[in-house]
Amino acid sequence: MPQLFDVLFNDLRGSKRNVNRLMGAGIVFVLLCHVYVVEPYFRFKAQEKKAQETLRTVEDKREALWNQLQKTKQVSQSVRDALSRIQEEIAGYPDHLRKTLREIHEAVST
Repeated sequence: MPQLFDVLFNDLRGSKRNVNRLMGAGIVFVLLCHVYVVEPYFRFKAQEKKAQETLRTVEDKREALWNQLQKTKQVSQSVRDALSRIQEEIAGYPDHLRKTLREIHEAVST
């Protein structure tokens, strides 16, 4: 009977060492996973959220600039049309009125 207890206790001690080794290896594995997987994941998630907000802001600004460019193009086109219309009207004036327009322009520009 005492030999049976010795064998059982030796097995218990041996299994306790194996369980302790397994627990130690598990804890090291969990710590490494936490440091190299979990923390970077949540850090990148936070950066992704900030990047999406920044992207929305930049897209809104781009859209506003695009609208402003379209309005500027429309104004520029209307100015070109008005200038060509005025040049056509001036070309239709008689010569003596063209000289007068040139004198008026020189007087106003100085």
